[in-house]
Amino acid sequence: MKCDGYAPPKPKPSKRFKRQDPPSKPEVAISLPLLSMQTVDQLSLLSDPEKVYLQHFLHWTAKQLSPSSTAMNFWLKFALPMSYHYDAIRYSMIAVGASHRAYMAQSLPYSCPDHLQRPVIQHYNKAISSILPIMSAPSDENIHCILICCLLFMTCEGLTGRYDELLQHLAAGDTVFQSLRHQSSTEGSDMLEGLVDMFSEMGLASSGYMGDHPLSGIKKWCRSDIGTDKGGDSPFKTLSEASYALHELRLHHDFQPWNLDREDGLVNDSAFEDMLRRWKSRFEALSQRLLSSPSGNGMAHIQTLQLHYQSLQMYINVYDNKGLQPPRPCKAFLEAAEKVAAPLITLNQPTFSLDGCLVSGLSFVAISTEAGDERLHALNLLRKLNHREGIFDSNDIVEMQELVAMGMDWGSGSDSDSDSDIEEPDPPLRAPKGIPQMIEMLVRKTGKTSKRLQGLYP
Repeated sequence: MKCDGYAPPKPKPSKRFKRQDPPSKPEVAISLPLLSMQTVDQLSLLSDPEKVYLQHFLHWTAKQLSPSSTAMNFWLKFALPMSYHYDAIRYSMIAVGASHRAYMAQSLPYSCPDHLQRPVIQHYNKAISSILPIMSAPSDENIHCILICCLLFMTCEGLTGRYDELLQHLAAGDTVFQSLRHQSSTEGSDMLEGLVDMFSEMGLASSGYMGDHPLSGIKKWCRSDIGTDKGGDSPFKTLSEASYALHELRLHHDFQPWNLDREDGLVNDSAFEDMLRRWKSRFEALSQRLLSSPSGNGMAHIQTLQLHYQSLQMYINVYDNKGLQPPRPCKAFLEAAEKVAAPLITLNQPTFSLDGCLVSGLSFVAISTEAGDERLHALNLLRKLNHREGIFDSNDIVEMQELVAMGMDWGSGSDSDSDSDIEEPDPPLRAPKGIPQMIEMLVRKTGKTSKRLQGLYP
């Protein structure tokens, strides 16, 4: 019996026998609603509410967590089949599905009603209980399970606004990567590449709030045999390869154009720009091939990677040290941001992704640019969006900007987006780490109220 190209769930193996890898199956293009419905029906041991939450995760959340096409979506291609054999993954998916439903329904960003939070906590705890025995038997497959659950825990914390806990899971995942061995099978290597890609993006986006954590485990694995600087001018083979190469470039090469005092700064900046140009050339060749095909698949993923490229180019433009700054340094990024933001705005509901540079990039434009029209353009996009990327929420950015506009001299003389250099006032801050804490400090200084932080205080 088959289930849309995947083997049906197998009974749990006896503890006396070693778990065996399921036989490999040919890759099959599948329809997301059909896959998720049949998968839910197969899990007869789940309660009706659990089926609803799992269905929500497969039909809605998975698509928001990955810009890839359905056939290449990590959560459907790798995580879902593993959930047949690992209770921890299945319970984590249910917890995220419940959390995503609550995120879409609640009106208070950082305070969730008990009836919405209860199923999240229940299945989160079930997932934790299920994963503890696996952590004592660190096979490659078990470590894959742990890392998938780690990403799902991060998603759950991001949806509930528990950013401190999200960053703790990110640091824990980085530690797990350090214990991974070389993957001998192609399937294992493909799964690992997907895991590394997501952890790399999340690590890069959140590194400013992680203190001195070096992300050494992620850096260890985000290094391909043929790196961006060694791949010549041949086009990338897949969008996943292009994404991986861009993260590898960021993690392993000095990119701090705002820091003029670092050793060999100008030389390193020039080298990075050269490698970024080569990445762009290889990516554009791949994009042209994909967009000329009859299926036209991958548009969302292409636009996401274009946005990542333009965000890096924007930093290069803004902090130009060669007298080559274009008159509108953020123009190309804003054009790319419009394309990525359009489908999110059209949904007219809260949306979430675990990583990305849309919200943080628009925030940078709103804070740093001296061009009034570009700043207004960025703020208008942020106001239209109702989107959270990891620890960055478009609504938080808008409220922070409104408080800053009241005359506060916020962040002057600082060259970092992190709040780590800000002296914590007394009493301690209650808001989650990142922008919410900045809002709380601005509220205390201005005496204004915050709609975003309602519900944090009794």
